Amino acid sequence: MLRIMPKSLRAVGYELFESAGCAPEDAKKVADHLVDSSLYGHHSHGTIRLYEYVGQIEDGSFRA
Repeated sequence: MLRIMPKSLRAVGYELFESAGCAPEDAKKVADHLVDSSLYGHHSHGTIRLYEYVGQIEDGSFRA
């Protein structure tokens, strides 16, 4: 099983959202929420959504 430390996953989330056009403070809030959701066991609302949300920002479905 691959284990990724929460701190590392948060950093990846920050980078992904910022590179998609989010302001740093917004990127931090969203990535932190997703990581926390995964840590609390709510995986369907957690980090599994990172790439989905970034894709939706990039295709215009979500506004950064």
